[in-house]
Amino acid sequence: MRVIYPLTKLVAALVGMFVASLGTAQALVIDNTYLFGTVVPGSPSNEPVESFRLQALVTAYNGGLTSGAITPTPEIGHTYTISPGVNVPAAPLLSPVVDETGNSGSNLGSLFSVNLGTGYTYLLVKWGNNDAFYYIGGLTGAVSVENNVFFNTNSQPLGGSHYVLYNKASGVPDNGMTLGLMGLALLGVVGLRKRWAIA
Repeated sequence: MRVIYPLTKLVAALVGMFVASLGTAQALVIDNTYLFGTVVPGSPSNEPVESFRLQALVTAYNGGLTSGAITPTPEIGHTYTISPGVNVPAAPLLSPVVDETGNSGSNLGSLFSVNLGTGYTYLLVKWGNNDAFYYIGGLTGAVSVENNVFFNTNSQPLGGSHYVLYNKASGVPDNGMTLGLMGLALLGVVGLRKRWAIA
């Protein structure tokens, strides 16, 4: 004997599974696993200089330096270090660097939230007097940013003075692909319903 499930029960089960999966979602934390590189010290701190620093790191990485200090240094008295975390892809990274937001936030603490919207490629956070550049390509929406890179003499993480987002994601529409797949799925459900009704 075959059991015939009404379409409403099937849809309710699928919706229930979807809602349950939403409850287990965790907030994404950008930390040293997204770290791309650093510049110490991070002063002076203005938009053209910070963009120059990120571009120097990206250019060196795309040129074959996978980790370590850039020599000779692009700025006298500053140490530029490439130290890609596990979430940073292999070269080449997106270039040229484009400052999209200017300096945002102030007195951020060592853990703060930022809304990436549809996404960006790079994030600069000035922790204390040090610049930390993160690769955030593919990330969207609200995220937390945590300093586990720079610490004070008491081993406490330094707070952020500001952040900058670079290279906004294009947000290109998928030309109706999602809607088309959804339509195919619904046709499949209708086809199964008819098949179950015949049996």
